[in-house]
Amino acid sequence: MTIIILLIFHGKSVVGLGNKKKLNRFQREGQIQNKGNVTAKSVIVTLTVFDKDSGIIGTQFTYPYVRTLKPDHKSTFMMTSSIDNFKGMKYYEISLEWKKPDGSKTYVENAKIYKQNKTLPIIPNK
Repeated sequence: MTIIILLIFHGKSVVGLGNKKKLNRFQREGQIQNKGNVTAKSVIVTLTVFDKDSGIIGTQFTYPYVRTLKPDHKSTFMMTSSIDNFKGMKYYEISLEWKKPDGSKTYVENAKIYKQNKTLPIIPNK
């Protein structure tokens, strides 16, 4: 059985200049780990943003730096989006999707988030 957990999730606003216009971005960084006993392939991390009435404002997905995770391996990921995509946000949820070695897909909604307030290094698998 393969179980992927979201270890750390960190958010910050990024304001700067790019392409001669002001950038107003929101960046999310995190790390996932395969806590199961089989390899997880084609891992996808999805962020869903909700308003105060639990309506979906929007979704975004990204891939971890390492898309195939062997048991106990970790990978970091990063999402960057316009701050406008977070207007009216009350809360967010993270979901994870991956393929088992037999090709079947597995999905976890509203993954448990373990928070830490620091920037994550990229962790290469050995």
